[in-house]
Amino acid sequence: MDKVTEWCIRNIWGRDNFGWRYIPSQGRSGGLILIWDDITLNVEDELIGEHSISIKFSNRFDNFNWVFTNGYSPNEVTGRLNFWKELDKVKAWWQGAWCIAADFNAIRDETERNKPGGNKRNRKMLNAFLNRNALLDLPLAGGNFTWSDMKEDPLLCRLDRFLISTEWETKYPRVTQMLRTRTISDHNPILLNANGISRGKCLNWPTLLNIMIEGKKVKENYVLKISVAE
Repeated sequence: MDKVTEWCIRNIWGRDNFGWRYIPSQGRSGGLILIWDDITLNVEDELIGEHSISIKFSNRFDNFNWVFTNGYSPNEVTGRLNFWKELDKVKAWWQGAWCIAADFNAIRDETERNKPGGNKRNRKMLNAFLNRNALLDLPLAGGNFTWSDMKEDPLLCRLDRFLISTEWETKYPRVTQMLRTRTISDHNPILLNANGISRGKCLNWPTLLNIMIEGKKVKENYVLKISVAE
């Protein structure tokens, strides 16, 4: 696989004010790219695994600390189990506000798949993870499914999602998760819109936190961008 370079990241981001981390893909899947606005977000710490990138941020404008995790769950059993162990390590590392965006390669129930079937063990692991960590699974506006096998009679599933802790929701109470139109990838982009930094924010500070799972690949890596817009 070609190496992802800073030049490549700058072209994705479109300007110079960014920080980034990435995990190379293994074959044609599993790569992760995380890019953020380093004018408004300061990196305090990080935890990088084989299948996930977790960054502890502090907002420069209000010093709010939170962790963002970008992850990918492999389809093979060993990799999948390691993925869940990595996320549990993140929870042990940080007990505060947490936002996760991942291709979990699992659905929560039959409504997240347009045809019968699916791996019940994967479903059980996803639901157990949400329950033991008290995470919120936000409704998905704009559609029901995030992935297609791209066939004439396609299999559609909701494999990708944002999960947030109650502390994160308290900070961003008007948060929404929205499906965007698929372009090249078999995954739809998803936008997490916090729609306001906090109830008590100063109006001079940025007013919109966006986190986008891009529906495209860059050198076989899925891209996730965190930006704050005025």
